[in-house]
Amino acid sequence: MFANPLARSIMLSSGAIPVKRNPNIGDGSVSGSGVSSQTSLFRESSMALAHGGVIGVFPEGTSYTLPTIMQVMSGTAWAAIDFVKWARDKNGLSKLTIVPVGIVYTDKARYQSRVYVRYGEPIVVESYMPEMFGGGADVQAVTKAIVKQLTAEMERQMWTMTINAPDWDTLYAAQMARDIIYEDPANVPLRDWLSVSQNLVDLFTTSSSSATLDAAKTALTTYYSLLHYTGISHSSLTFLLPIKSKPLFIRLLRTVRHVLFAFFSFVFFLPPMLLHIPAYIAAKFAAKAFAKEGEVETEAQFKVIFGGVGLGVGLGVGLGAALGCLRKYGGLELVWKLLGKTAQEGVLGRLKRIVIVLGAAYSSVYLLVRWHNALVYGMLVFPANNR
Repeated sequence: MFANPLARSIMLSSGAIPVKRNPNIGDGSVSGSGVSSQTSLFRESSMALAHGGVIGVFPEGTSYTLPTIMQVMSGTAWAAIDFVKWARDKNGLSKLTIVPVGIVYTDKARYQSRVYVRYGEPIVVESYMPEMFGGGADVQAVTKAIVKQLTAEMERQMWTMTINAPDWDTLYAAQMARDIIYEDPANVPLRDWLSVSQNLVDLFTTSSSSATLDAAKTALTTYYSLLHYTGISHSSLTFLLPIKSKPLFIRLLRTVRHVLFAFFSFVFFLPPMLLHIPAYIAAKFAAKAFAKEGEVETEAQFKVIFGGVGLGVGLGVGLGAALGCLRKYGGLELVWKLLGKTAQEGVLGRLKRIVIVLGAAYSSVYLLVRWHNALVYGMLVFPANNR
């Protein structure tokens, strides 16, 4: 990313530190940037910490889509030890704390997914390093041992703060069991998402399962596959075909109510949907054209970036058309009169008009986006217990 001048400028202005993931390949520098890999990384991170900054690191080294955490890389531990040694040599101080963080999305493929963030126990780096500063120790061997200990502790905490399954079948079975129990993922309290999901994963883990659990796991995995390849969610299916049996008359009334509600919801949803069409198209195209199949994080990133551009185009065209109609049919003059503004107010009057137009545009965009999101994310549908 730092090889691109525009991306480099944006990243550096936001405080990002260039990292070459495999410094053992090539000449140890980031192409086009003149930044050496390991030396520059440790120098920049040490300077940021010395000035009281906080550095956010993704210790796994890359984004991926797997049912469990991959190996936690040692770069974070090496950078922490390097800073402690540097700070001790410079001013005698060597305090540094690592705080592991677990991030769990309820649906990371979905824009504005709910996210559960949990902070682990602080790891005081210098408490791992007394042997390093003692005389006669093999510094290199001690440093490697400390790196392994720090990395192992970070990995241990990250495991306890995230959802981890031994394989995809176990994870999918746990997801379907959770959806059946709660009817809709939205019904699971966010504070309980991690514990509920991980407990179900543990229940279906192969090493401790029984014949009954194996059969249930197979059925749930099959059900997940059917829903996935038909593009239907369990919550949508239970909304149309509830598991609990009811009298025919009640079911007919319920069906009529849902059809009417769906019709009026669509009519109410139409205006913001039209303005968001460029965002839908751009996001879909970007995910198909630029992201590798199966990489959920990459697909989501391209959808957000290109969807945002498409949304800007749609809203710009919509607001431009609205202003054009107002100007054509005298609506703007009526607005100025209602606001007590006249065309003879000079520079101050024009500035006031600009402020009013910008304020109206911002308010319109904000309301349209909120209107769209309220309908897309189901904020205007029947509660689950009334379905």
